[in-house]
Amino acid sequence: MEIDVKNIIKSFDDKIVINNISFSVNKETPTVILGANGSGKSTLLKIIAGIISPDNGQVKFTINNTEISSDHIYAYTAFVAPYSDLIMDFTLSEMVSFQAKFCNPYNGLSCDNVIEIIGLRQFRDAELKTFSSGMMQRVKIGMALLFSRKIILLDEPCNNMDNSSINWYAELLKEYLNNRLLIVCSNNFKHEYPVCNQQINL
Repeated sequence: MEIDVKNIIKSFDDKIVINNISFSVNKETPTVILGANGSGKSTLLKIIAGIISPDNGQVKFTINNTEISSDHIYAYTAFVAPYSDLIMDFTLSEMVSFQAKFCNPYNGLSCDNVIEIIGLRQFRDAELKTFSSGMMQRVKIGMALLFSRKIILLDEPCNNMDNSSINWYAELLKEYLNNRLLIVCSNNFKHEYPVCNQQINL
């Protein structure tokens, strides 16, 4: 499993946000993209996820030695960001069950197991719109790592998290990342990328 980012350029209103960035990531090289606010981290992650297109360059996906079209990469990818949304009128239980219709829980977990590991069992019947921002972030990260997506893309994953949730996130990565590709964007908060061994600076 590999992602090759080749000569990516992206501009908005004639301002170059990403200028000729190239790197490769595989399951052996969990990667952090570092940079200050406005450096283009989130834009680059959206390009990798196929949410937006670059002006120049390409992102090549290879899984089991087979190239995957960028039009189909969504089926392999979990994307988490402060600006990404869940279905707020769903309860937590409904959200997890809905996700399970499109992607199996990881390694034989049940939907109940997912809710238990997220650590919000007592809120399983509460609507997501009643959750705090920190609880929502736990749900998003849990939905990414506890379902069987091969590519995990996390933008500022510890946003709005308290110390307990940050520790939970670190343990979740250690236990459930197994043989999956990880890219994290961070403003250089080391607790957001504890397992990353490759660093890309913007």
